[in-house]
Amino acid sequence: MRDLLLIIHIAATAVWLGASVTQMVVGPQLSRQSPQVASAWMTAAMGLGRKLYPPAGLLVLLAGTGLVLVSDVYSFSDAFVVVGFVVIILAAVLGARVFTPAAGKAAEAFRAGDTTAANAAMATIVRFGVLDVVLILVAITAMVMRWGA
Repeated sequence: MRDLLLIIHIAATAVWLGASVTQMVVGPQLSRQSPQVASAWMTAAMGLGRKLYPPAGLLVLLAGTGLVLVSDVYSFSDAFVVVGFVVIILAAVLGARVFTPAAGKAAEAFRAGDTTAANAAMATIVRFGVLDVVLILVAITAMVMRWGA
């Protein structure tokens, strides 16, 4: 059971990190294309915020919880486990309060030809995207090094 949970935990984290890095790299490039391309990308990013990130985050959470429950060594009070929970909560808040709304604003601004508003929304996405990736990397580091275990 432990191995299956660990595979799910790692794979879901890889999906989350990979999608976040892809959006950080591809988003700014596509935002410099035509308004139609930029708007389509931001609409797709909103879709990721609804259809990819929530299931990936939920799988990370459930598999991680399962790993602690089946372990004779680790507990929910271990620092690396707490870091994992905190990162998932922060990422969920960022997704709901920052990424999805900013992607919607950017998509609409690109469609309307409002470059200033589109660039402002993109800057927000990139800035918080960097934070999201750093948080994920901190969580990965905490897990690998088993902080507090």
